[in-house]
Amino acid sequence: MEHPPNQVYFRVKRHKSTIFLPAKTTDKILTLKKNIIKILDSEKLDSKKIKLLISTDDSEPPLSYSSLDRDEDTVAQSGLKDEQVLFLCLWDDNLGQWENVSVEYPDPYDEAVEDEDEPMDEDDEMNEKNDIDTILEDGKGKAKA
Repeated sequence: MEHPPNQVYFRVKRHKSTIFLPAKTTDKILTLKKNIIKILDSEKLDSKKIKLLISTDDSEPPLSYSSLDRDEDTVAQSGLKDEQVLFLCLWDDNLGQWENVSVEYPDPYDEAVEDEDEPMDEDDEMNEKNDIDTILEDGKGKAKA
């Protein structure tokens, strides 16, 4: 999809969450942090308790990161690219340190686990019928007049 030349989009990841963050190449890193706070709708967070990082390698999950420490730098000055993944870490007041980067990646798809072309055996058919019967007995799935 085409968008204006100074418009970029980032995916900001932390744990199981991904934030889709629009920005301009002229936005400062501080602006990105403030926009993340707005999206998270958190009054407890301030920009000093947010650290943004980028991967310095191509592995997934990344093995090394570089921190975007200079809040006054722009997106362009930081070398960020359109559709780049940023990693979000928060300051842990209890530990007095930054949390580690933590992003959960899905397991690779295993074709052997789910083969839709494989015919059902009698047990599979019986289990599916029992599931449907249970739904209908509970009144779910019935059309109302």
